[in-house]
Amino acid sequence: MRSSTVAIILGASEWPKSQSRWASSAAFRSSATAFRNYLMAPDGLGLGEADVLDLFDDRRSAADLDDEIDQFLSRRRLDDRLKDVILYFTGHGAFAEDRRYVLATRATRVDALGQSGYRVASLARTINRSVRDGRKFVILDACFAGAAEQDFIVQSDVATHLEDQAMSALAESGTALLCATSSADVALAPSAGTYTMFSGALMKALRDGSPHPVRYLSFDDLRQLIANLIEKQYRDEAVMPEIHVPDQRRGDISRVALFPNPQFELAPPPAEPVREDVKRGPFPFRGRSVSLSTVRWLTAAGLLALFALLGAVAWRMDKGHSAVGAGKNAPASQASGADTQATPASSPAIISSGAAPQGPSEPATTDAARKARLEAAQREAECARIFQRLSLGETQPELLKRAQKLKCRD
Repeated sequence: MRSSTVAIILGASEWPKSQSRWASSAAFRSSATAFRNYLMAPDGLGLGEADVLDLFDDRRSAADLDDEIDQFLSRRRLDDRLKDVILYFTGHGAFAEDRRYVLATRATRVDALGQSGYRVASLARTINRSVRDGRKFVILDACFAGAAEQDFIVQSDVATHLEDQAMSALAESGTALLCATSSADVALAPSAGTYTMFSGALMKALRDGSPHPVRYLSFDDLRQLIANLIEKQYRDEAVMPEIHVPDQRRGDISRVALFPNPQFELAPPPAEPVREDVKRGPFPFRGRSVSLSTVRWLTAAGLLALFALLGAVAWRMDKGHSAVGAGKNAPASQASGADTQATPASSPAIISSGAAPQGPSEPATTDAARKARLEAAQREAECARIFQRLSLGETQPELLKRAQKLKCRD
């Protein structure tokens, strides 16, 4: 099954017709080969042979290359699954006699750049015509001059001229350009290195990935990773990459996740997100902080339990007082009878002229006091429930009226 992504590789490592200006460089070929391998690797984009059009070091003219790209995209355009087009170029860039920016192919002649160079505007028109609704991801690692300056080969200042020419042509649909240079600098490539400065950092970023817990990387992610790698390795000689998004009517596709992040499977699972509606506070509960509403509920429950306990104690105290009062008010005849039975028969009988005076009767008074205390405890418990509901934000008129009726005290 064909992929929804296709890729095109352009550039050259030799320019037989322009040797006086551009010396051959194995760094360009190594960069193009490494990127092609990544496109087809199972742990890369996993594209098939039919999904990749490799035109690097092709000997044909710029016009023939343009026709080849048009036919390739036209065939894939019939596939409804086609969604993304990736264009990668590495090599020299130059300016034609009319100051139009061109990409140098193997057949480019330095004395006739306008006729033999591959104009960026022509490339953009071909891509837009063939893939109107697709997303185009363009990677440009282009050089400007072939003269070596010590250990470096000077490359072209891509961004400045792409802003004026290529970007306007590529703006028909979603397009993002990842350039090897900013508008103020020239790109550099170590002449003795395996890759160019930009492509070397690009391949390392794709191979090593990002420590951030994301499954796929975007152009914007790659730019940041590349910039960090270049700055760390080249320091004062570092040239920062730049992103251009000429068409954002359908969103900024430089932030579209496209390239697999090798570190995603190795990353630890993300921490449990904190709910925004929960206010964290210094209330530890099983190793976690609990919300303020939970503390309120626990406080209210504790108050209710306390009032219930106080009510039970009061009830037991009232019951004890009642038992003591009943014992004190026992009839004196019972006591006298017991004493008479305990008196020996030989002893003279003692006849009381009357029972000893009994204390006042208290059962009615004790029951009333116990009932009053129970009612007070119930009232306090109900007031606590009302205050708890009010603290949680409830403001029903019935609650307020009930609190006034019970004469609750805050």
